[in-house]
Amino acid sequence: MTAYLGPAWRRLTEEHRSLGEKVCTLEAKIRAAGVDRGGHGSYPDRLLLDDLHRDAAVLRAELDLHSMWETDDLFPRLMELFCTPEGHIIVTSLWMLEKEHELADEFFDSFFQGVSGLKAGGRGAVLSRVLEDLMQAIRLVREHLEAEEELLLPLMQESLQLAGERG
Repeated sequence: MTAYLGPAWRRLTEEHRSLGEKVCTLEAKIRAAGVDRGGHGSYPDRLLLDDLHRDAAVLRAELDLHSMWETDDLFPRLMELFCTPEGHIIVTSLWMLEKEHELADEFFDSFFQGVSGLKAGGRGAVLSRVLEDLMQAIRLVREHLEAEEELLLPLMQESLQLAGERG
């Protein structure tokens, strides 16, 4: 099991780095579109809206692949490794992480639907809501990544150190 942890730890940190960069880039583009923390903004041009849509789709696709690996491979192995009376804390934490991901998906869906509506001619308050939805999705993704790193990386690192001490 510990032979798995080293490559898994590297993959987790690399994918989180890549996702984090995409989150920062997308957030900067939303701000450039005129949205401040209060959700107020001016109507961005169609090219910027298309760019936001494309970047959000890339982020979501990468996030979905990352989540699939975690759910199908990483989390079950970690549950096996940390099968202890305290393991219920990990189970609860992993469940909460999954719920955060699902909520971010809802905001991504709302953003994509809103962009379709804008392209069909909608404007005004709809744009503000659409950009707020995307900002909310990426905020949740950022918090999700940070929570995973705070939970998983120390556990994995400690296990690797213990295995090194035993080996």
